[in-house]
Amino acid sequence: MRAARLVLAASLLALGLAPFATPAAAGEVTVTVGHQRLEPAEVRIAKGDTVVFHNVDAMPGGHTVAADDGAFASPPLEKDQRWSHTFAEAGTHVYRIREHPDAQGTVIVE
Repeated sequence: MRAARLVLAASLLALGLAPFATPAAAGEVTVTVGHQRLEPAEVRIAKGDTVVFHNVDAMPGGHTVAADDGAFASPPLEKDQRWSHTFAEAGTHVYRIREHPDAQGTVIVE
């Protein structure tokens, strides 16, 4: 779908109809969640972008990611489950895997 929007926008731009172009979709980045690890541990995104947390390891009860400042918290994610959060405000959010509190990540929203 995003590729189709980009093709449409490029076509409209070439025709001189840029004011009528469909805006591009917001960005998306994936963070892999596993036992004692988050990869990448730091992501930089723009306001309106989405971070998808993808749990790749099995654990009884799942893995939960939660921001230290309470800005977001996922439900427990079983292996191969994904959960996403869209960041509307600029700021820095430190988060952890609740089941592995030493596994820390950072989302920087610019």
